[in-house]
Amino acid sequence: MKTTTALPVALVLKVKPTTTTRLVTIRCPVCHRTHQHGWPYSLDIIGSRVAHCVGRHVPPGAPGSYFIPTPTEQRSTR
Repeated sequence: MKTTTALPVALVLKVKPTTTTRLVTIRCPVCHRTHQHGWPYSLDIIGSRVAHCVGRHVPPGAPGSYFIPTPTEQRSTR
């Protein structure tokens, strides 16, 4: 399933399962650094996340959030 969004899209680099959640490592489309976000087992999709780097690594006014595609969405769009 292809998802259309107006938000910048992050590149998923790695998904690491833990006992309580999945940790998703992404390449941030705002600052181009890597970040980690939690992906609860109760959710089928990852969805949008807040860019915590705005104001730290990039100037204020940059996009405040981005979309993280689920790994199967990302593979199907390449």
